[in-house]
Amino acid sequence: MGVRNRELCDAIEKCLAQLGADGVAFDMGGKHMAVDFRVKGRWMRQSFTTTPSDHRYIKNTIRDLKRHIRETLDRPPRTP
Repeated sequence: MGVRNRELCDAIEKCLAQLGADGVAFDMGGKHMAVDFRVKGRWMRQSFTTTPSDHRYIKNTIRDLKRHIRETLDRPPRTP
């Protein structure tokens, strides 16, 4: 894992810890990285690019992660 990807993982872990997430696990695959985590008892998965287009990609990724969590928690849980 490159230095920039390590910085991204650290920022994601910090954000998720602040939001009370647990079970955080990263999955590296090809050009994308995914993170699995649980917030308020709901499992979520979010993927991210590992080839940033500019210097703001960490901040943009954290913004997207927070939006994903907010929108997921606003929807009723899926029933199997």
